[in-house]
Amino acid sequence: MKSLKKIHLSIMTLMALTGFVWAEKGHSVEGGRIIHAAISHENLSVFIISGKDVVGEDMDYVTLAEGMEKKWVVVHETGSVNQLAVENVTQNRTVVILAGAVVKGGKQDRVLGQDLVLQPKSGKVPISSFCVEQSRWTKRGSESLQAFSANSVQVSGKGLRKAVKGGFDQGRVWKEVANEQTKISANVNADVKANASPTSYQLAVENKELKKEIEAYKKSLSSIIEKYPNAVGYAVTINGEFSTADVYASQKLFRKTWGQHLESAITEAVSLKNKAKKDQKVDLSWRDELFKEKSYEQKVRQKTGGANDYLSEQNGKFFRYNCLLKGEKKISLRQSFEKREKGESLEKRQLGSELQQQQLNLPNLPIQQRSIQRIESINIPLNNAPHPEPQNEERE
Repeated sequence: MKSLKKIHLSIMTLMALTGFVWAEKGHSVEGGRIIHAAISHENLSVFIISGKDVVGEDMDYVTLAEGMEKKWVVVHETGSVNQLAVENVTQNRTVVILAGAVVKGGKQDRVLGQDLVLQPKSGKVPISSFCVEQSRWTKRGSESLQAFSANSVQVSGKGLRKAVKGGFDQGRVWKEVANEQTKISANVNADVKANASPTSYQLAVENKELKKEIEAYKKSLSSIIEKYPNAVGYAVTINGEFSTADVYASQKLFRKTWGQHLESAITEAVSLKNKAKKDQKVDLSWRDELFKEKSYEQKVRQKTGGANDYLSEQNGKFFRYNCLLKGEKKISLRQSFEKREKGESLEKRQLGSELQQQQLNLPNLPIQQRSIQRIESINIPLNNAPHPEPQNEERE
């Protein structure tokens, strides 16, 4: 018997060293999805979610990070803190912009406040935004004042994510940025506020000490998606409690966004390491409630200048932010989930924020005409200088 136990332990050790995992059935939930067993590092547990590719494998969406890097997408500074303009300059590529994406540069770093599906040759389309760099309104270093240079991160932290995705007021966003900087600093034993701009969220998460912590988590977690070829999303728990989840209608799009989602989750986990308990049990009660479709009630529906509407929904335990494609099929391209704390409600958004979002509701016109009319009405300055030529893409 002891010999058999030794053999079993040897096999298990070999499997662990080679990265082999048991083919497990996972936890089946509504919508034909499967939530697989958690893979953990320190205080962060990641659950990969697999499911059907609803939009089809041939649909190859471009992410904002990819589009900005290849000059396929331009994010224009407008001079308005809470509204930017985005432009897809390609002939035949569809760009997906996610609420929570941080864009670096302009007069202030911003975080984008809604999902937007941007069709080819879109013209300038307005998108809601929040400042994540208080006070600066001038050129920083060699960065352009007219356009933003890159998107490399999404915001982290429950409070900040909910303030952005739920469209709360600018003051709330600034408060949550400061909170995140404080929590991260306490856990990396360094002040992450950058001298170049102490209030910048973007520069804070570029801190070298934080990056070291992030890389340690990534070594254990970044490749786990490869074990699940049908992955469409993920969920995470931090210190044993549910934190956030995102699910896509496109397997390919999820894989493109995975890196930023994981880094955001890791950043939050690092910021909460000092709250972790030894032998912390992981709560699994969220798995069924998260996907009960009929339990969600729509609270806000924002029309966009793109190919989608952006819905804010809630049930008793969660907020859900829904990128709903226009058309007969009503496909949810992305659903993003946040835990709803006691006393929280999407109905409690402040009046100023409601007015801000209503300004982005556009009439039912063809997409490009609609975006042009809206841009004219908000007086976004047109940049007559030619855009950099997109890589591997012809323009008219």
